[in-house]
Amino acid sequence: MTRTERLELTGMSCANCSGTIEDSVGALDGVESVNANFATDEGSVTYDPDVVSLADIVDAVHDAGYGVRTESVTVAITDMSCANCSQTVTEALHDTPGVIEADVNFATDEGRVTYNPAEASIEDLYDAVESAGYSPVREDADDTDDGENAQDAARQAEIRRQRNLTLIGAAFTAPLLLFLAEKLFAPGILPSTIPGTGVSMGWIEFALATPVQ
Repeated sequence: MTRTERLELTGMSCANCSGTIEDSVGALDGVESVNANFATDEGSVTYDPDVVSLADIVDAVHDAGYGVRTESVTVAITDMSCANCSQTVTEALHDTPGVIEADVNFATDEGRVTYNPAEASIEDLYDAVESAGYSPVREDADDTDDGENAQDAARQAEIRRQRNLTLIGAAFTAPLLLFLAEKLFAPGILPSTIPGTGVSMGWIEFALATPVQ
């Protein structure tokens, strides 16, 4: 399935300039058609994103001696917990029309995105992160009352969430350590079933371990 992107070109001064861009971009595998108009400093390209990327197209324009207007933004992202999470978000961003480059780092809870403003907006980036199953921090012009911006506030909220999960996990784990110590150092000191119920202690251990896992 092909995709058509509008480009805002820079550096052109004559019809020869537009022809040079068309030749450079048109030589890429996967590019079906390309048009550059020096009078309006605009262009369009139709290409197969499975064969060639928008980054390759922008590089081809640069190689021809001209430029493409781009914008870069850092998007704060919450709910990521591992490298697989960041990879999922990266792929979702790369699949978004207009995105040129995306680099998401779960350690910093941020994604650095370079995009084509003629085709994409920051709202499109937020939507892509949400479609991947994670939560972008939607920045606005107003900071919170205590001076923290939205990104800092979201980071603090995520720290509190992780702290609470750790405390809950510790509360369920402590009794399990007691059961383990009993088995290792004093087997038989605890009954095998809950007195008066006949419920095996193994079920209690299972109930404690499940929320931790």
